[in-house]
Amino acid sequence: MPSKQTKSDLPNCAGVYSSLSSLGAPVTLEELTRLYNGPLADALQFLSQHVVGRHAASSTRASIAIAQEERSKSHLKQPDTARSSGEKAVARLSSAKQASAVYSKQLADSEAKTHATRAQADNLQHKLDHKRKMLLLLRTLETKQSLRIKRLEEMTKLVDELRGTASQHHAQFIGMPTSPNAEAQIRRVSISNTRDSMTDLHSYIIRLSRLVESSSSGNSNAMQQLKEIIAQSSGPDSPLNATLTIERCFSHAHGLAVQHLALPSRSSSICDLKVKRLTNLEKEVSLQRSADLSTALRRLCDCHIQSIVEFAEMVSHPLRRLLHEESRRSKGYVDIARLSIVADALIEPSDKLSFLAQVIRVCRMHGNVGVRTILDEVEHVIRHSYRRVSLWDTSDRLPEPGDVDTVLIGTCRSSMQATHDRATKLLTRKAEKAVIGRSLAREVEELLRESRLVLGLQTKD
Repeated sequence: MPSKQTKSDLPNCAGVYSSLSSLGAPVTLEELTRLYNGPLADALQFLSQHVVGRHAASSTRASIAIAQEERSKSHLKQPDTARSSGEKAVARLSSAKQASAVYSKQLADSEAKTHATRAQADNLQHKLDHKRKMLLLLRTLETKQSLRIKRLEEMTKLVDELRGTASQHHAQFIGMPTSPNAEAQIRRVSISNTRDSMTDLHSYIIRLSRLVESSSSGNSNAMQQLKEIIAQSSGPDSPLNATLTIERCFSHAHGLAVQHLALPSRSSSICDLKVKRLTNLEKEVSLQRSADLSTALRRLCDCHIQSIVEFAEMVSHPLRRLLHEESRRSKGYVDIARLSIVADALIEPSDKLSFLAQVIRVCRMHGNVGVRTILDEVEHVIRHSYRRVSLWDTSDRLPEPGDVDTVLIGTCRSSMQATHDRATKLLTRKAEKAVIGRSLAREVEELLRESRLVLGLQTKD
């Protein structure tokens, strides 16, 4: 409840009324006396002391304008004590605006740097995840390759053992005794038999020569007798026909002799028989050796077949089981890789445009191009790169980051932390200033509301 008005407040109320009346306030002394109570009395007294009329305000403005004009003409620096409170307030306001603009610019720059650093950090994190996945796949491939190499080494050992066993069996079969030598089977020809054969051949030749000499005269007589017989049978008028008939008979006999050639001489037949016998003996020896070799090869093949059967029974089933396990593992790896690719594609839809722009820039394409054209160009680039660089030329392990990369990563992290701390401090100061500004705004609004109530511009609810 407001305190009651005392007698000492009446002169003050009269002074306030005179001041407000000079300002043209639409209020009477009774109304002002009724309102001049409590805090409102202090407010009315504050208004009467600090609010001036139009004439005083215009004279004050003129004085200020003259002083500012004279100050602008003067080159002397005025001391701060001569400055009015309004100029000081204006200076503080302008400095505050400039500071606010500078802080806003710094905040915008810090936010831009923070956003760029965050994007760079996200990109580096994405690359790190991708490299980790690649490292996992490469380690898996390395494990599979090591298992494959071990299996090949075991198979090589088994093959070497089989070769050693085969060479031993072959040496045993080669060292086995074969059939008797063909030269031992050929009977030796004695010198007496050779001498007798030569004597027989000489006597045979002498006999043939004597027969030829004795038959030459008989042949001429026989030819004359044959001509006479043919002439008698043909008639006395055809001697030429007899000669032609004889020639025909000779030619016919020669043909029959050629067809029914007599057996060769005894010496040539004996030589041919010896040659054929030697040839047959050599063929027999060769056939015996071939038979022995085929027998040895058959036994060696039986040993090899037995080794192969044992190898198939002992190794094929474990190999088949390992292959099935590796096929199941490879299916899992393919699913993991596919899921990682799909997850990377669905992380941020906004990154698709930037990725598409990067692909177009890398492929050096211009204008509005479609997705199919981009895919064809990417396929062409990949094939061209695959022809130039082979995948097996790369190292089996993913290289560790070098010193330069480590330094860059550490610098990036330190700059990110410093930027984050600076932005946090700046935002904290801005928040505190905003809280102070809100409290000042509430106080000003309260004063304006009370002044409207005093001036009668607003009714009290």
